[in-house]
Amino acid sequence: MNINYSMDKARGAVLLLGLIILTVLSGLAVFTARSSVFQERMSGNYRDAEIAFQSAEIGARWGEAWLSSRNVVSRPFPCTSSCTVSERVWLAGVYPAGIEHLSTSWWDTNARGLGVDPTTDTELTGSYQVYGVGDQPHFLMEQAFFLRDDLGGEPYQGVAFYRVTARGVGARTSSVAVVESTIAKRYE
Repeated sequence: MNINYSMDKARGAVLLLGLIILTVLSGLAVFTARSSVFQERMSGNYRDAEIAFQSAEIGARWGEAWLSSRNVVSRPFPCTSSCTVSERVWLAGVYPAGIEHLSTSWWDTNARGLGVDPTTDTELTGSYQVYGVGDQPHFLMEQAFFLRDDLGGEPYQGVAFYRVTARGVGARTSSVAVVESTIAKRYE
C-alpha cells in the first residue's frame, strides 16, 4: 500500500511538470507570433519608405529631363514670388523652408507633377504615372545661382546651377520622401 501511495504522488508531479512545460511553450509561441507580426510591420514600413524614395527619385529625374530639354539660348528666368506652375523655376530661397513637411495640396499647387512633356510643357496622354503610390511625384526647380561669362557676352551667357527638389509618396500617404539634386546647364 505504501508503494501505490508514492506512485500517485509521482503521477501528480508529472502532471504538474507537464503543465509548467506546456505553459512555458505556450508563452514562447505567443512571443514568437507577436515578434513575427512586429517584424512584418517593420518590413512593410521599410517597403513603403523605399517606394516613397523611388517615387521621389522619379520626380527628380523628370525635373532634370525638363531642364536638359531646354535649348541653350533661352534660359528660364526664375520667378521671385507666387511662381505659376508653367514657369517652374524659382529663385533661390523663395519657396518656404521645410517643404518636405508641407501638405500634398501645397505640392499640387506649387510644383509640377509627372504627366507633362518636359520638352513641350503639354499634358501627356497615356500611362505616365507611378503605380502603387498614394500620390504622384512632384518636383520644384530652383535656380541656385548663375555664373555669367566674363568675356563680355550677352547677360544670359554662362552656367546656371539648379536645385531640383522632388517629393514622393509611398503606398500610404503618411510615408513621404524628399530628394534634392543639383544640375548645371550652360547657356550661350
